[in-house]
Amino acid sequence: MNRPNDKLPVYRLTQNVIRAKADQFRLDYWRLDKIPVDIDLAIERYGLDIAPLPGLRALCAQEACVSMDCSTIWVDYTPANNLAQDFRLRFSLAHELGHLLLHREILEWIPQSGVQSVLEWAKRIREVSADLYSSRLEKDADEFAGRLLVPRNDLERETRKVLDATPNQQYLRSFRADPVREHLARKIHRAFQVNVPVIETRLRIEEVYP
Repeated sequence: MNRPNDKLPVYRLTQNVIRAKADQFRLDYWRLDKIPVDIDLAIERYGLDIAPLPGLRALCAQEACVSMDCSTIWVDYTPANNLAQDFRLRFSLAHELGHLLLHREILEWIPQSGVQSVLEWAKRIREVSADLYSSRLEKDADEFAGRLLVPRNDLERETRKVLDATPNQQYLRSFRADPVREHLARKIHRAFQVNVPVIETRLRIEEVYP
């Protein structure tokens, strides 16, 4: 694959910068201090389109992808009829939004020559990023999506509700942190409309529990 002559964009983002961008986006485009965040509405308010793209998951093992002109997030809305899939799609939308807001310069650097379809573009992104710093890019987008959909204050509040309703908190705290985080996540994940592992991750990296 031919690469452009331009150098790869310099890329450095701290966790605090990513979280600040997620918090500001939520404030600007969700505008309500409540959960769950309506990610579709927030994205549309930002000025992006959300369009269905059947077959994206089968081709690229992903549910969503930013378009070549960065104006649309394509989503594989394959009917699943279950909450877990709906919640996964919400996270995928927030994840791709994170790529757009955090990594736009890199997206624009990826060669577009020879790309004839959206599916080919999704595959091109995957091929190019695989030998760059894809793990960093994906971690950044995950952090953005997690922080956007699971605001820390709401996470603390919902966690406190569960703990306050627990008769013997000391007994609960006698267990290792991982199973307790999973227990808490199963209790509160529906309030945020994300899957259990997302809440487990937020509890850990936001240091809400333990």
